[in-house]
Amino acid sequence: MLHIRKQQMDTMRDALKQTYVPRLLTFMHEENPEAVAEATEEECRELIQNCIDKAGEYGLHDLYEVQQFLQCMLWLGTDFDSRHEWVQTILQDSDLSSDEKADALEDGALDYWSKGGD
Repeated sequence: MLHIRKQQMDTMRDALKQTYVPRLLTFMHEENPEAVAEATEEECRELIQNCIDKAGEYGLHDLYEVQQFLQCMLWLGTDFDSRHEWVQTILQDSDLSSDEKADALEDGALDYWSKGGD
């Protein structure tokens, strides 16, 4: 039987997440051009890496989930996860799966902006 150690699994997970960067760069430029218009390529990459790390802290690991988290960062600010109580409610809800959390974040952000935002 094949046995994969935690360190090996972490290494594979990190390598997979690095494949997210080009996809998320494209997403940022296509879906949110105004949010990144004045940012350098390096600044965008740093934001994406920060997003991947922060999303992972909340159990959001697949590309879709990280993309939704990034969308919220672009709409609400990079500290949206600590600044809005409704976000913490979603992220800490153990009854929601990770993809349900990602969907709820986007829905919540859209609702937040439809009501006037900050």
